[in-house]
Amino acid sequence: MRRRARRRRAPQRRRRPRSDEMPAFCQHSHTKPRQARKRAGSSPALSTRICSGILRRNPETRVGVRPRGFFVAGVVCIDRSGAKYWRMNYRFAGKDKTLALGVYPDVSLAAARRKRDEARERLAGGIDPGAAKKVEKRAARLSVINTFEVVALAWMEERRTYVEPAQHDKTLARFKNDAFPWLGKRPVAEIDAPEILDALKRVDSRGARYTAHRLRGEISRVFRYGIKEGLCKSDPARDLIGAIPPAQTTHFAAITDRTKVGEMLRAFDGFSGTFPVLCALKLAPMLFVRPGELRKAEWSQFDLDRAEWRYAATKTDTAHFVPLAAQAVAILRELRALTGRGRYVFPGARSSRCPMSEAAIDAALRRKTPRFQTPLRLGVGMQT
Repeated sequence: MRRRARRRRAPQRRRRPRSDEMPAFCQHSHTKPRQARKRAGSSPALSTRICSGILRRNPETRVGVRPRGFFVAGVVCIDRSGAKYWRMNYRFAGKDKTLALGVYPDVSLAAARRKRDEARERLAGGIDPGAAKKVEKRAARLSVINTFEVVALAWMEERRTYVEPAQHDKTLARFKNDAFPWLGKRPVAEIDAPEILDALKRVDSRGARYTAHRLRGEISRVFRYGIKEGLCKSDPARDLIGAIPPAQTTHFAAITDRTKVGEMLRAFDGFSGTFPVLCALKLAPMLFVRPGELRKAEWSQFDLDRAEWRYAATKTDTAHFVPLAAQAVAILRELRALTGRGRYVFPGARSSRCPMSEAAIDAALRRKTPRFQTPLRLGVGMQT
């Protein structure tokens, strides 16, 4: 008998499940599964397996049955390492965009749904959720970096070019002692007026009311600098003007009685201390300049032949001209033989490279004129 040749059947191709047969979390939010796979595969950083890929990796997932990771209006992306990411695709301003909602299982299904609902609310309000998320991340990063101490030091560095070094050091010391320990680590955009007031009250409670007012003004300038740089939006220290009672100023003692003036000048003549200090005491009532300018006088500024002293004022940085009386020229010529080789007319006791300290003159006044105890200032106290 003639045998019939067996007809070999062609291998059947595996049928791809239709979109209505796939689990809901494999379905893209607004595109077809094939388009979703194409979009996910186009990213070089992610090798995604969506829809049928998830079915191949999870054989126990049956077609038509919702799996445990069911997620409406979103997709689950799996990278090459096997990590799972929550993603939400949306359309804004005519462009297709994707919003990252977290990593599974760090972000649970319930948390991912909450984030999805928040993104939907923003879309309904005309806000791009992806752009809003970037703004929030930037604000959180800036709040950690831009603390009050960082902003205050930046402001001080900017003003350092036009203030005296001594003023810079005093401001820095006030911040380090009275502001940084309580406000330094706080984000400048989160500090409110009660926090600043607590710091000011600590200073005022120890009797330094004038320092408290100075500190409030400097804190306010820090916030104005932060507003200029876009680091904060308001100045809470401005609302604290008048929160601390005004400081009661005590003026330096001034001699207005002629009898007392003569008594003080006779006390200068009987001074038994160092010769530079004696010369400074005698020149002060003749020249009537600021105590610091007299102590820091340099020999290069004097022209004894023309009886002139020309120098730049400390506060205003303007040129000043002081005519010298014959008695003042005689005192300076006598002093020149002792200190003329150095820079300063009145050098310090420990080093000729530094001017005489203010304490040396004040101590001489207290020792020779006990009736005129400090706060009597040399020069300023006699300018009446």
